[in-house]
Amino acid sequence: MTTQRVEHKYKGKNLLLLTKGEHNRRILAAQLENLIGDKVGITSFCIDTMPVNAHKVIDHDLVVVSSQSLLGRVPFLEPGLENVLIARRSINYSQIYKLLSIRSGTKVMVVNDQRETAEELVSLLYSLGFKNLRLVPVYPGLSPVPEVDTAITPAEPDSVPSEVKNVVDIGVRTIDLSTMMEILVRLDLLDNSANRLSARYISDVIEISGKLSTSFNEIEDLNDLMETIINNIGDGIIAVDAEGRIQIFNEAIRAQLDLDASVVRGKKVADLIPTLEIGNTLASGKKELNTIEKHFGQEYIVNKIPLNSGMVVSLNKLGDFRKLEHKLRADVIKKGHVAKYNFDDIKTRSPQAIELINKGKKIAQNNANLLIIGETGTGKELFAGAVHNYSPRAEGPFVAVNCAALPRDLLESELFGYEEGAFTGARKGGKAGFFEQAHTGTIFLDEIGDISLDVQMRLLRVLQEREVIRVGSENIIPVDVRVIAATNRDLKQMIEDGFFREDLYYRLNAFPLYIPPLRQRKGDILFLAETFLERLDSSLDINSFLATEVADLFVQYSWPGNVRELQNTIESLWYTVEGRQVEIQDLPVDLLNFYSKPTATKGGASEISDFLRAIKGQELEEYAAILRLLAQRRRGSIGMGRTSLTQQLNRSGFAETPETVRRKLDVLAQRGFIEVHQGRKGSVITQKGLIMLRALEGKIN
Repeated sequence: MTTQRVEHKYKGKNLLLLTKGEHNRRILAAQLENLIGDKVGITSFCIDTMPVNAHKVIDHDLVVVSSQSLLGRVPFLEPGLENVLIARRSINYSQIYKLLSIRSGTKVMVVNDQRETAEELVSLLYSLGFKNLRLVPVYPGLSPVPEVDTAITPAEPDSVPSEVKNVVDIGVRTIDLSTMMEILVRLDLLDNSANRLSARYISDVIEISGKLSTSFNEIEDLNDLMETIINNIGDGIIAVDAEGRIQIFNEAIRAQLDLDASVVRGKKVADLIPTLEIGNTLASGKKELNTIEKHFGQEYIVNKIPLNSGMVVSLNKLGDFRKLEHKLRADVIKKGHVAKYNFDDIKTRSPQAIELINKGKKIAQNNANLLIIGETGTGKELFAGAVHNYSPRAEGPFVAVNCAALPRDLLESELFGYEEGAFTGARKGGKAGFFEQAHTGTIFLDEIGDISLDVQMRLLRVLQEREVIRVGSENIIPVDVRVIAATNRDLKQMIEDGFFREDLYYRLNAFPLYIPPLRQRKGDILFLAETFLERLDSSLDINSFLATEVADLFVQYSWPGNVRELQNTIESLWYTVEGRQVEIQDLPVDLLNFYSKPTATKGGASEISDFLRAIKGQELEEYAAILRLLAQRRRGSIGMGRTSLTQQLNRSGFAETPETVRRKLDVLAQRGFIEVHQGRKGSVITQKGLIMLRALEGKIN
């Protein structure tokens, strides 16, 4: 069976592994199981025998592909899919000892399934110290094949030419440390407990130490090789004998602890690092993993692993792991947390707005909190993103949070994160909050006036201490975040009413930015309208698109939805009015209602308002029906006679006579809603009548 599926008692993340070859699948799947099998459901396929329903790959949280070359062989793996990760591979360190039997100076072919992987393995072997061998990359399709007797291959014996006499199989190349770390980040499993990963990776090196320890004093080449291997591992490593004397001491630990390598070998650990306790591990023979200890004034993650005679200790600065975590998180986070706008994206001719932009640029250069105040639709997030992109934090994440959009009972855990089991439904392994995700960048808290008082209190602590504590945890996590908040509410009034903390207000209000509404920037209205129109059709200008009366109405209208409402209006008119100029009757209801008010300075507005007040009940529908029939005829530039109107109205369910229709037509004509002609042309609806029809339909509905 070439498929392995592991089901767990809880519902968690799912990972799909795709490999070439069944042996590869078993080895890599076992490696993943060993690391995260207790947290993630793992499914693995060998693509050569993959089932027909494998397209269900999209249901997995992460797809790990063992080689770049597989992408072209799996139809549903499209380039650029966010949940697909190409694994970086490393040599299986536990098999390195097999290469020691090859005589120095021997010409050896390094065989893999393709040119790139063969050359990569050659480079890796040289970096590990096998410079005494003459390594030649060999792969299927190479011609001519070098005539040599010895080949090294990572579990690809079928690719080795048949004439080769001595084949050294160093096993499947395993998934390397950086890929494993990225898998943990992608699945949101990277926390202090994940540091066990380093212990599992150095276990292969420890195994080599055990197999070869009897030769350390006899073979100088072996010492050089082992030193090269352990110096290529990120952790600091010390190997000691049964009496606690140091046998191996790598460059990483020397640099971390500032010790002179010339006096280390043979010295007892207790003499050089008195704070490092190894006696318990030597006596018990039991591993001690992922303990946090303090040595030389710094915190280290320490792993102590016993051997048959002695032990290996690995130390890594806790801060280094945190930096790696933040870097990997940032790579993932930035895909969704990027500020889209710059100050150049803010279009304006208003002196008031230009001054605001200049002020924003100055504010961007410092690290103080910023409070943006403005009505809905004025562009608060646009300004926040522009400030971020103009600041020294521009390379960091920009995390935008709409506080009003999140349910109040979830806002706290989303902002500050939570630990596994913190509440019913909490994600397995917990979750980093928005503040952690915004580390080294900016968090934008929109609608800040909507957060509850208890969340305000926690937010105040973050602003004061620059650290967060996840829900359900006691661990303090430092965060380096700039806070930009925004609101359309009167926070001072909320303070007086007891709904907003005064101390939080002054923390946020270090630099206030007030964005004026569009009605206070009359000169920007048609300028912005033309900007939005040009994005839709660069051949149009606002003067040819809007009738003069409509353009005047745009300037007089209050635009309660501000720039957003103006943009939506232009886009709606562009899609609905094709091939002609926009007239009053084409406008959306809000603008028509404004036009219909007596205060509007346009002819016909008072007649419409008066008429709407004068008619009620059934008359509303009767007048609307007459105007609707005439509007249908207007498209053909023809009118309708009284007799035809009466017949059409009665077919629609009205009880009209020619006389009642005549009286209604007279009323409509007196108010300028229709024109009555003699003869066959009959009655014709006017532009004012079309506006009246829209108003009637709005009142009926």
